[in-house]
Amino acid sequence: MPGDLTLTLAGEELVLMPERAIFRPSRAGGAGGTLYVADTHWGKAATFRAAGVAVPPGGTAADLARLSSALERTGAERLVVLGDLLHARLGRNEAATNAALAAWRERHANLRIELVQGNHDRAAGAPDPAWRIATLPDPTPDPPFVLKHVPAPDPAGPVLAGHEHPAVRLAGPGGERLKLPCFRLAGEDGAGATLTLPAFSAFADGGGVRAVAGEKFWAIAEDEVLPVPMRKGSGGGSEVFAEAVRKSLSWER
Repeated sequence: MPGDLTLTLAGEELVLMPERAIFRPSRAGGAGGTLYVADTHWGKAATFRAAGVAVPPGGTAADLARLSSALERTGAERLVVLGDLLHARLGRNEAATNAALAAWRERHANLRIELVQGNHDRAAGAPDPAWRIATLPDPTPDPPFVLKHVPAPDPAGPVLAGHEHPAVRLAGPGGERLKLPCFRLAGEDGAGATLTLPAFSAFADGGGVRAVAGEKFWAIAEDEVLPVPMRKGSGGGSEVFAEAVRKSLSWER
């Protein structure tokens, strides 16, 4: 589909999507398949408001609309959240947030949802039973992959993970500064490889990454996923080089 980028890992096709998700098509073809996301941080804005910080409402609803878009255009029948579904116990009971989540779950009543528990989930508590989300241990096998929250190689197979909120930093010709969420692949194709997803929540800040030689990055530039070349850093290490991505952005057109 336009804007997506497809790669093969351990013999499986994975579609990197600008919605900050990865789609794994059904092996049988046609409808079905799995959508992977990480770090949805539901209730994060509500947590800030509950703590007295003036954060405008609507962030969760916008994230849920983007998630619906990804589900509908892929036809995925299974959704896996790679940790940090919830942000904190403090903000999980806000009426507006719960109403948005309940309405979204009703819209996708037949969707199978699974959660690999992350550090925020353990602090926030189990998801509301009404959301019908199965909780999985970390790690969980999903052959040929291993599902984790914190990215780390696993001898059982390539890892899909979140937690780090990877992002690339860009500089424009007029002094503009921009940070874009990205997918990050470390290690060889097989056991030892780790593919880290960007934070799905638009309210979760991304951490700028410093690459290691051999790693690959794909940035989300507006509605497109683009490979990010690397160049040698002045300090002798490797760094993300964003020229190809920068040319795709609106302020370069």
